[in-house]
Amino acid sequence: MAVTAQLIVGDGDQRFASELTSQALCATAAKLTENASQIGIFDLLSNHSDFAVRAAVATMENLSNEAIERLAMDSSQSVVRQLLQSKAARIRLSSSQVLTIAQRDPELAGAVADAVEDFSLDDDAVMAYLENHPDAHVRTKLAANPFCGNAVLRRLSTGDADEHVREIATDMLA
Repeated sequence: MAVTAQLIVGDGDQRFASELTSQALCATAAKLTENASQIGIFDLLSNHSDFAVRAAVATMENLSNEAIERLAMDSSQSVVRQLLQSKAARIRLSSSQVLTIAQRDPELAGAVADAVEDFSLDDDAVMAYLENHPDAHVRTKLAANPFCGNAVLRRLSTGDADEHVREIATDMLA
């Protein structure tokens, strides 16, 4: 996707147009103020062919629901990881979207476990998945999260196969 910027000089009597590189788009996205007037720009850039541009946009707090949905399903884990850094996106992702993200990769599951309290989860599927994740690192992140529920911590402290996970869960319960 080619993006052209227009530079307006003085009173508008001189105008210059130039195609922006992906690097310039990333820098521009990072400098844009996050307000409602930029949602259209962020939405457009969330469709860009370069994952670096999509990743730069994914961190923004003022994204449309469509952009959040698109970025949550992005083929690049870097983009999804960046999306998980946005508190606004974490709040607006559905339980099924969060579960799909967590199931993609242990690193993404760990990012979900780190901030599980920020997601608007309407069922126990995500917590159950994280609690029983095959990667002990994900379960460790869940157990170390101060917002993890006591019921989950009790199960991890007594039933987890990994000693380190059990110790962290036990410490968090104390």
